[in-house]
Amino acid sequence: MAIPKWKSAWLFVSLLALSAAAGAQKKPFLVEGRIEGGAGRQLTLLNADNSKRIDAMILRTDSFRLKGTAEGISVFALSLDQTDFPMLLVSEGGDTMQVESSADTFPLGKVGGNTQSQTMQLYQRAFFPLMQQANRINQRASTTRADDSLSLAQLRLQADSFNARTRQVGVDFVQKHPEAVASLFALMNEMYTIAPQQLLNLLYTLRPAIRESRYGQMVESNVKMMAVTAIGANAPVFTLKDTEGRPVSLSSFRGKYVLVDFWASWCGPCRAENPNVVRAYQQYKDKNFTVLGVSLDNSKANWLNAIRQDGLHWTQVSDLEGWANAAAKLYHVSSIPANFLLDPDGKIVAKNLRGPELDQTLAQLLP
Repeated sequence: MAIPKWKSAWLFVSLLALSAAAGAQKKPFLVEGRIEGGAGRQLTLLNADNSKRIDAMILRTDSFRLKGTAEGISVFALSLDQTDFPMLLVSEGGDTMQVESSADTFPLGKVGGNTQSQTMQLYQRAFFPLMQQANRINQRASTTRADDSLSLAQLRLQADSFNARTRQVGVDFVQKHPEAVASLFALMNEMYTIAPQQLLNLLYTLRPAIRESRYGQMVESNVKMMAVTAIGANAPVFTLKDTEGRPVSLSSFRGKYVLVDFWASWCGPCRAENPNVVRAYQQYKDKNFTVLGVSLDNSKANWLNAIRQDGLHWTQVSDLEGWANAAAKLYHVSSIPANFLLDPDGKIVAKNLRGPELDQTLAQLLP
């Protein structure tokens, strides 16, 4: 099971550092409309590349009007106070986007003004139900006991079905909208379980103007970086501190099969998967196998408590930087749990093994 970064998934900065197109002229644009039931809440217009605020207002009535400037084709996020997700808009400047929504349905609504913004709304409509489903799965996982094997098995099936559905919705959307900036967002935010070459193949089906835009160029660059951790690649080496503050290098595990396991104490699906990793460790630890846990925690106390509660008796490392974890960045981890199985030479031989898959793979490699 994997828990995606839904909170930041609709802001491109979660994966890419973007800059304005060189030499692009700044052009003003307007966003106006109504948010039914929004009176008293703050509405903020953000640059989706870097989350910087462009304009904001407290809604005195349902109506609003915000201003911004665009340098070439750019994506913006309209954020309503007390809601979880932003509405994404696209502009090259020189236009006025009209938005009709409500406090109850935001970020979904009726969007006008340009085709790119309208298609971006279609993208959000396609994936919003999946985001809600992911949250339900994660909430259930967070309350499931680690020894409840039946519930854990059901959760794994739900997560596998969810990931398959997400991939299919993403592929369908990209194929249907080759002219849309939204397709680039779908490629990077919702299709993280697809192999890098498949992502590139989909990227290359997009119209040249979109594929060659600054967003398209950065997507291509990022997907190629993802290939660094593809099966068959040499695993990138990193060094992080263990629970005692001592530096541990991945290279020190050469000569063994090692499962590099990315997790966090706050991640319900991770905690639900931990019993499977514990069982695998106990069964194969005397057969040239071990685990290196990499935590995406911010709190050392929570990290240590989870290690103790789940019985994770193998080396654990973290820099306590959450999603900014250095190893997670190196391995392009955008959802957890995530794992990479390395052979004694440090080559990636499998990844994202869950439940029976982990045991079956180890049984084949370590009879």
